[in-house]
Amino acid sequence: MEALIPDLWQLEDMEDNVVKERRYTRDHEWVDFYETHLTTGVSWFKLIGIRKIDKISFVKPFTGFRREGEPLAVIICNDYQITAHMPVDGYIVKVNETLDGAQLLNTPESEGWIAVITPWEKEHNTRLLPESAYSQKYKRRSV
Repeated sequence: MEALIPDLWQLEDMEDNVVKERRYTRDHEWVDFYETHLTTGVSWFKLIGIRKIDKISFVKPFTGFRREGEPLAVIICNDYQITAHMPVDGYIVKVNETLDGAQLLNTPESEGWIAVITPWEKEHNTRLLPESAYSQKYKRRSV
């Protein structure tokens, strides 16, 4: 079984850079699937109650192969830590080194992306929750 590992320049220049599907992990990470790669981050639900993020630390090495469930980043809020995990087995192609706490809190499921990953398997999303099911289970409440 071989992974599809596009060069970073291919990801940035892809004409077909349109989300094909969004899914969620059981630990509240969102995953946007594209043709050859995915982006991931933490869902709004995982950030409930957090008012300020002090620091976002990416787990080194920043690129390379990681297994599903391994840590990608640690979000530090006072004495509390939230870990973002790998949603699938795959290669980390890029991390969002410009991500800051305000950006993550305000737009966690768009501008707040944490990493670009090339999945190891083509059928990588079968264990993840479809967006419609996640939205039904975790409904946003108006403030």
